[in-house]
Amino acid sequence: MQQKLQPLIDGIMHLLEERELSKATLSTYRTRYFHLIEVYFTDHGTNLYSDDLLDSCLSYYCSKLEDRTIGKAHFLQMERCIRYLREYYHDKSITFHLNGSSKKYLPSEECMRLVERIINDSGYNYGIRRRIHCCMREFFCYLEENSLSYKNLTDDIIMDFLPIAHNRHKCSMWDVLCALRLISEHLNADGLADIQIDFRYLLPKKAAVRLIPAFTPDEVRRMLEHVNQKNDNGTRDMAIILLACYTGMRGADIIHLTLKNIDWKNSSLSFIQSKTGNRMSQPINGQIMNLLADYILNFRPKVQTDIIFITRKAPFRPLSDTSALDTITRRLCRDAGIPKRERQSFHSFRRACATWLSSSGVPLTTITQFLGHADLLSDRHYLTYNPEQTALCAIGLDGIEIRGGVYHGIL
Repeated sequence: MQQKLQPLIDGIMHLLEERELSKATLSTYRTRYFHLIEVYFTDHGTNLYSDDLLDSCLSYYCSKLEDRTIGKAHFLQMERCIRYLREYYHDKSITFHLNGSSKKYLPSEECMRLVERIINDSGYNYGIRRRIHCCMREFFCYLEENSLSYKNLTDDIIMDFLPIAHNRHKCSMWDVLCALRLISEHLNADGLADIQIDFRYLLPKKAAVRLIPAFTPDEVRRMLEHVNQKNDNGTRDMAIILLACYTGMRGADIIHLTLKNIDWKNSSLSFIQSKTGNRMSQPINGQIMNLLADYILNFRPKVQTDIIFITRKAPFRPLSDTSALDTITRRLCRDAGIPKRERQSFHSFRRACATWLSSSGVPLTTITQFLGHADLLSDRHYLTYNPEQTALCAIGLDGIEIRGGVYHGIL
């Protein structure tokens, strides 16, 4: 007897929850990868599981990978979810492959048993255990390759391993240090080693902060000129963009707005921020109010949900995640002839809102409250977009005598 996809996906998600994956990871599985499989089945006229159609779906994404319309990481996740569906349909279980001979680093059985004991005693959730599991195996392989034993582990051996690990894990040295700390603590407790390294002082270098570029007022104007308000898609998109520009709302909050969040009498929105969990109240102007009313009354599909913004194609449903908003942004940038910049996305509208406020002389404390940030540090990046205010930070040379050098006789 054939089964519907949705109960199968629900069963898989339950198993993933038991692995203690983060909420963000679980949401990505459901709203992105499994959703794409559901869309593929729906486009082929069914919501019932089929091995043949699942094979066809995998072939479809193989072709997209070959055409470079999707990346390898995206394809591998799709391949994994397809495998999960197949396994769960036939066996009511899925294989996670935490352990097994497929791993790159495989030390001796004795070391593997030690790794398992340390991991099980760590108290970390599945996601962290999975990462440090690999780092521990790599460290024990390093010991064995150099004819060293963990029973004679010293500070020097650990310090010699760190540069090697850094070459392979430049972006995940926290996992390496965490693994080495757990190993050291376990061996010290068992009296097998006397590691004196204080791991509190071994802190990985923080990644450089990469700023998301903000749109200029002219760029936003050009994009809005290319929105066709004569159809449901255009009215919806116009309302979404103006909400982001004039309220600074995050994309995640916009796609979760409900009809109850609108206060029509006081021209405001009241909602709970998805990132912070704090309640926000934002005033909205007449133009946005009219756009929302026009979309809700005349263009919004009739669906059994109070979520405001709905997909434009059947099956009609709420926008699944902010990738839909990024798609709208890319399309409007292309139509308006706006060149693509690195890390440019729908979040650039929120950056634009904060940047415009800063350029207008609005105090940073007010911007922090307006955007719903937890502290002033969250707003420090916006000042880099304001050369006038940044220039005020530079001091003059008045009163400083220049006696030599390249500026002598010039200033």
